[in-house]
Amino acid sequence: MSAHYEIERKYLVEYPEFPLPCEDRVSGIVQAYLVSEAGVSERVRARDGRYYHTKKRRISGIRAEEGEHEISRDEYERLLARRDPACRVIEKKRHVFEYRGQVFELDIFPFWKGQAMLEIELADESAEVCLPPFISLIREVTDDEAYKNHAMSMAIPPED
Repeated sequence: MSAHYEIERKYLVEYPEFPLPCEDRVSGIVQAYLVSEAGVSERVRARDGRYYHTKKRRISGIRAEEGEHEISRDEYERLLARRDPACRVIEKKRHVFEYRGQVFELDIFPFWKGQAMLEIELADESAEVCLPPFISLIREVTDDEAYKNHAMSMAIPPED
């Protein structure tokens, strides 16, 4: 599994009006975290009939070393046998859309009614983010460990 650096900013936002005023792609995601070595977050994910295995090592709130590759359904099922019993399976609906040349991912979780998570991957840590005006920002949570998906699989942060 080859690794690359993921630079990502995350925002807690008010649950938006749908449809979004720009075209978006929507997919359902189910992800489960696996028992793994210390300092590494390992998961399997099912998305649109495809399966992925990911290992991530956090370097800072905004940067992580990440290795991800597509796997077969059989491999997905085999890896699920290592599911971490301390973590719940996370389900979400992801809306991917572009605004002013930037690609955003808006994750809607079934456990929140009034808020969602907006993410953007960046090429550089100092890159400026132009948040869409149709998104109501609650606050940035990039550096808040409670809003990392792995942490949310163990304890869901309450709604703001």
